[in-house]
Amino acid sequence: MVILDDTAEVWEGNSDNLIEMERYHYFASSCRDFGSPWECTHSLSERGVDESERAAALRVLRRVHAGFFAGGGGSFVADVREVIRRTRREVLRGCTVAFTRAIASDDHHSVWRRTEQLGATCADDVGPAVTHVVATNPTTFKAVWAQVFGKFLVNPEWINTAHFRWSKPKEEHFPVRW
Repeated sequence: MVILDDTAEVWEGNSDNLIEMERYHYFASSCRDFGSPWECTHSLSERGVDESERAAALRVLRRVHAGFFAGGGGSFVADVREVIRRTRREVLRGCTVAFTRAIASDDHHSVWRRTEQLGATCADDVGPAVTHVVATNPTTFKAVWAQVFGKFLVNPEWINTAHFRWSKPKEEHFPVRW
C-alpha cells in the first residue's frame, strides 16, 4: 500500500508507506493559515500557477511504481516500503549537511531525520566533507564558514522541497537572508 498525503502525523503507523506531498496553497488565505514562511511568499493564485505544479507527486508515484516492477518479465520487489526507502535515499546522496540555527543539533529532530532519509549525511560541525549548510541566519559561524569556503548555504526549505519533490533542488533558489 502506498499512501499519498500532506499530513504525515495521521499516518504514524504507516510512515514507511507514506509519500508526503506539499500542502496545496492555491489561495493566499490558505498560504497564510497553513504555510511556513519559507513556502508561502505567494500562493499559486498570486503567482498565476495552476495545478500543473502538482506534477511532482505524480513523478514520485511513477518512480515508486517503476521501482516496484523493476525486475522486468513480470517480477517485482516484494515490499513497496523498500522501494520508497531506496528511492528516497537517492535524493540527496553525496551531500553532507550541517545545520546552524535551523534545527536543534540532535539526530532526533525531524528535519535532521528527514535529511538522512533523503540520503544525505548530517554533520554536527562544519569541515571539509560538508557540502551544504542549512541556516536561517547568514551571520552565524557556520553560515560564514560556508560562504568563505564556497559551500552551499541554503535555508531550511531546501530540505523540505527535496523531501516533497524527491529531487535535489537548485541551491540558488533557497538563499539565506535576514
